[in-house]
This record gives sequence, C-alpha cells and structure tokens, in this order.
Amino acid sequence: MRTRLVYRTLTHHRRKGEPKGFGVEGFKALLQAAHIQFGGPISLVWDSLPEHICARMRDWITEREGWLVVYRFPAYAPDLNPD
Repeated sequence: MRTRLVYRTLTHHRRKGEPKGFGVEGFKALLQAAHIQFGGPISLVWDSLPEHICARMRDWITEREGWLVVYRFPAYAPDLNPD
C-alpha cells in the first residue's frame, strides 16, 4: 500500500467575518474528498485541536468507521515533538 499526504490550503484575506482557519465543515469536506479520491480506507493522526475533538466531529467520524481510523495524540506529549 502506498502512503500519501493530503492537504488543502486556506487563504485568509482579512475580510470581516471570514474564517481564519479550517472549521469542522472544512475538515469533513477534506476527509470526504480524500476518501473519494483514494477509494480506500484512511488513517488519520490528529492532535487535540478543539475542532478535531468536538462532538460534531466525533459523531461524524463514528459514522464513517468503515473507512476512517483516527489516532489521537495525547494532550501533552513533548517526547513526540520532532524538533
């Protein structure tokens, strides 16, 4: 099996009300698009960003247990920091 990295960028134009980063819906769209593109299971490694651990995201992930596996980093783990 080949390993691949998937990413999207978000440009912030400093407009009033414009999001500065990805929210729950943005993460859902990215993961769904990656699943469609690859056509197979996805293993995801996440930190404890509030959008990653909120109830809406947890529920969405649970509904996709057949193709999405999530590994969460502990809340504080300096030994896992690569620098």
